[in-house]
Amino acid sequence: FKSLLALDNAIIDVGASNIEDFFDGMAKFEDSHLEIDRFIIPVTSETKSQKETMSVIKTLVNNFGVESQRIHLIFNKMENDVDEEFSFILNYSRKEKTCIANPAAAIFDNEIFDLLAARQTSVAAMLADETDYKAKLRELGQDGDPKLKAKYADLHAIKAMARAVNRNLDAG
Repeated sequence: FKSLLALDNAIIDVGASNIEDFFDGMAKFEDSHLEIDRFIIPVTSETKSQKETMSVIKTLVNNFGVESQRIHLIFNKMENDVDEEFSFILNYSRKEKTCIANPAAAIFDNEIFDLLAARQTSVAAMLADETDYKAKLRELGQDGDPKLKAKYADLHAIKAMARAVNRNLDAG
């Protein structure tokens, strides 16, 4: 908490397995929630995840007095339709009015996130990469190194997926 006070901007990623420790830490410092501008909670479509998210929201509101307009949901790993896949949490948010649940704030399930993690890079880094991997692939020709060809093909595909994912993230 003391480290956060010195920062102008920070993103605090609290994994689901650490949420109780996070709340215990917040409880030690009165009004600690005031140091956090926005609580962004990613939720997946599984009923268990939606119920856990509801519990987190209730704790933030009831135990810490966090205002509903500072609690935002991100619908993560969406397949097709937010209203269908996240009806449980959407109904809760409409009824209780304890958080912002904008269906446009959705991230489609996409293999790119695993591919980026394996390469230890990001969507932004791939978008900034100006390398023409398709041209590099052609330069190698039919007899080129198969491993290098596979690498260039993967990077070309990842860049294409990164552009699509970036549009999705910007829309939310």
